[in-house]
Amino acid sequence: MRWTCVLALIFSCSLLALASPVNAYIVNIDAPPEVASGLPLVVTGTSTFPVGTPISVVLSQSNAAGSETARKTTLTDNERSFAVTFDTQSLQPGTYKVEIRPDRSIESRIGSGSKLYSLVTITDRVRDIGITSPRAVTAGERMTISGNIRNLKGEGLQIRVVGPQGIIFGPEYVSLDRDLEKKMSFFAISVQADTPGNYYAEFFDGEQPVGSVLFTVTAPVVVTRDTTVSPVTPRQATPGRPDTKQAAMGPLVSFLGPGIIVLIIARGFRF
Repeated sequence: MRWTCVLALIFSCSLLALASPVNAYIVNIDAPPEVASGLPLVVTGTSTFPVGTPISVVLSQSNAAGSETARKTTLTDNERSFAVTFDTQSLQPGTYKVEIRPDRSIESRIGSGSKLYSLVTITDRVRDIGITSPRAVTAGERMTISGNIRNLKGEGLQIRVVGPQGIIFGPEYVSLDRDLEKKMSFFAISVQADTPGNYYAEFFDGEQPVGSVLFTVTAPVVVTRDTTVSPVTPRQATPGRPDTKQAAMGPLVSFLGPGIIVLIIARGFRF
């Protein structure tokens, strides 16, 4: 009887050992602790799931259990990692939660050592940025981004400009004229904008994001002249009807003709 219990225990442990790898999949999520409103929120993660496993990431307000502000689904890549990006343009400042909400096919297979959520604070410092340059330019021109920023706390101001074709400037620290009394710093840069579309100037207080400002580049207006010459249609006489001017002069010539001839002959005799 004792040996029977021992064998049963060994058999149970063997089953658990065989089953444990199935339940040992680990998923870890990572997100920045703070993002300025208007800048993209990039959430990354790693897992031990096979390549191509669907991962759903949900963005929600931290104090609203079960709610969803946005959801993104992606697949684990060849390195068994994943990444999704959330737009923060319309988000109110506050604390948000990004978490993995697995579907039923993998929920029971996630190990207890996984990190399934992270807290992110959306800040609003866009009001600290004042733009004095035009926000709309024509494609092919230099786009000037100038203005001021208040309450800089980091090592300086970094600016990055992202257009329809990707990053065209920075991120790079720019020269500043500081007004220490007003806690205000003035900046000005110029970039070439050749492609029509939306351009975002992203501002960083040192390494911390402040916010982004939208600039618009429009296609140049092409003015064309109409060089078409309208044909002139010659006047045609009505068949069977004499020309008006000729018809009007006919009787007059008939009346004056003999007199003119007599006058010419009379003058000729004087010679």
